[in-house]
Amino acid sequence: NMTKKPKFLIFNILKLSQQLIFISLIITLIWNLIYPDDSLSIAVRYVSLILGLMCYIGLNLFYTKYKKNFLKKPNIIKNTELVMIMLISLLVIKSLIIEQFRVPSSSMMPTILPGDLVLVNKLKYQLNIMGKKIQLSEPQYFDTVVFRKNNDKENTLFVKRVIGKENDTITYLLNTKRLYVNDVLINEEWEKFYELPNNHLIKEQLEQENMNVYVNKNKNYKILKNHVDDIEQLDKLLLLSENLKELEKCEVKKELIKCKVPKDRYFVMGDNRDNSIDSRHWGFVKKENIIGEAIMVITNNMINGRYLVKVK
Repeated sequence: NMTKKPKFLIFNILKLSQQLIFISLIITLIWNLIYPDDSLSIAVRYVSLILGLMCYIGLNLFYTKYKKNFLKKPNIIKNTELVMIMLISLLVIKSLIIEQFRVPSSSMMPTILPGDLVLVNKLKYQLNIMGKKIQLSEPQYFDTVVFRKNNDKENTLFVKRVIGKENDTITYLLNTKRLYVNDVLINEEWEKFYELPNNHLIKEQLEQENMNVYVNKNKNYKILKNHVDDIEQLDKLLLLSENLKELEKCEVKKELIKCKVPKDRYFVMGDNRDNSIDSRHWGFVKKENIIGEAIMVITNNMINGRYLVKVK
């Protein structure tokens, strides 16, 4: 394939380095898909990308300079170009179409459990190209959306369910835990007592274990509620909701929270109603902060056998 000369030692070193770097890159990409919150694999991935690109440039410069010594273009350069195209395609897909993130909290139980790796459809609502957002559709009632909180410097992702849209009036009764949208009661029927997953880490996140499962008849998803006579939980919720008076100009009384949703905002709540910090506490979610819709649980790093569960 090429004339054997001492100067080609550099080429062979670059070739070997390129192969090792791509093996490292592929391993870290797979690892990062399974464990997206692993900062080490993210760092290795970007370092591998930079080193791989440097090797590719070096190989091309070497080949250009000593082209007459080669019978044909080396396979390592052809393969590198193919891998680069694949990697760029993967990055485009990840930035524009799909995203995955690990849910750490219990706020969306029983729909989404702590430790779930959730797949997000980023094209459901908008297309984001170089920071410019093109609106494709609007979040609908009871969609499970992934978003960033307003003015969150840490850029943390959250997942909640859409309860109210622009111009809606949301009323949540603190004593009976009933929810109204535009004075219409949301039909949530009691189904059974909730059996917690057999995992001590999940149980530690919950203040109570005696929860009830209710079914939303509008979209057939399930929510959790503690006992209605839980006075301590009621006082805690009321205390947290006091922020809404100044933050969003909502009406907060001992027996209810009442808010009118402003333009381009959404009122969201967790399915685990009494173990969720949501719009009842910190206000509305801006339309521009919604990343996409949670569509599937890929796996769970705390519960065995939980794979490919569709998010309702």
